[in-house]
Amino acid sequence: MKFSFLINSLEGGGAENQGRLLCRTLQPEKIFVLSGKLPPDFPNAEILTGLNPFRNFLDRGNFNLRLYSNLLSEKIKKGNTLISFMERANFTNILSKSRSGHRAVICERITPSREFSGIRALLNKPLIKKLYPKADLVVANSFGVKEDLSQNSAINPHKIEVIYNMYDIEEIETQARKNIKSKEEIFFHPAIINAGRITFQKGQNHLLRIFHAAKKEMPKLKLIILGSGLQKTELNKLAADMKLKAYDGETQNVPTREHDIYFLGHTKNPYKYISRAVLFISTSLWEGFPNALVEAMICGTPVISSDIASGPREILAPGTPFFEKTDAPEFAEFGVLMPPFSSWKQREEEKERLWAKTILDLIDSPKKLRGYRERGRERGKDFSVKKIISQWKKIILNSCLLYTSPSPRDLSTSRMPSSA
Repeated sequence: MKFSFLINSLEGGGAENQGRLLCRTLQPEKIFVLSGKLPPDFPNAEILTGLNPFRNFLDRGNFNLRLYSNLLSEKIKKGNTLISFMERANFTNILSKSRSGHRAVICERITPSREFSGIRALLNKPLIKKLYPKADLVVANSFGVKEDLSQNSAINPHKIEVIYNMYDIEEIETQARKNIKSKEEIFFHPAIINAGRITFQKGQNHLLRIFHAAKKEMPKLKLIILGSGLQKTELNKLAADMKLKAYDGETQNVPTREHDIYFLGHTKNPYKYISRAVLFISTSLWEGFPNALVEAMICGTPVISSDIASGPREILAPGTPFFEKTDAPEFAEFGVLMPPFSSWKQREEEKERLWAKTILDLIDSPKKLRGYRERGRERGKDFSVKKIISQWKKIILNSCLLYTSPSPRDLSTSRMPSSA
């Protein structure tokens, strides 16, 4: 059966990376991109408009959906399947199917009820509730996201399929072995690492206070943060208030051993840094499916993560119910789950001290670290392209797109689907 693919842009981070990987593996008949630039390695990609989503507010605000859907409906044949990634592309997919008669499969990569706030919530949440139930199939990247969609967006849970994100393990391992040259001094002492956008969602202000508490007991400990974002200025101020010396890779030249915190910014190869850290720390307040956790495990770096509603438990403790939450350090099979934080603004000193103690205890336990390195690498294989792509092929080959709903027992756990 022929199918095509639709995405906001082929440039960018987590969702876009998954979209590019899916396109390379499944080779759709056509790739439609709402706007932006086209990478040279996708010759069958086509831009619907010349609008720039990074500069045009009307585009980012969903005000051009009717234009997109009209253009798209002329290019999709009746009976074909169109798979879309990200909200704007999903809205366009559903709106255009009423004219073209194609089957709309939409993919949700985030937790909508938590992701959007302020004007973004006003622009996106009503459309999700109105349009998503009209899709022929919704693909969520975790059981937590499925639960959020069914509870908050009036989508029949029988219409939601869970397919976890996939990773090119060999490529990640190759990149993890690359030299880091002048920045190797960073790892002269034990270093913990975090990767992702510097935003409210990632809770990195909690991470800085956790690091500050841990450093009092282990003075040589270093913290590395990969990524950029609007909250970096605030984090730099917080570091200064705690008398921690911070290196900013976007404004300074060469880091030294004298720094405590290293803001390295966006890097094309984060894996060479992650693989050299003693621990990967995620203090996220919410996620869809946290790519960085799996990527750290593939790199052989043990993971400590907040036990938020979607993602980490399904990755680190797959034998437990996905909705279970811990209120104490949980040394799960593939990593450590920690009580999550309530918000970016609220300081939670007791939890932050508990996190700091858990980090120090794990660093002081070589046997536990070695076990998590080994088991983490094995767990990472469950998310290989070869295993996950078989589930996507099922969706594409099933011409009716009808799925038998999972049993209540299946929904209560987050084990990998048997088809994986």
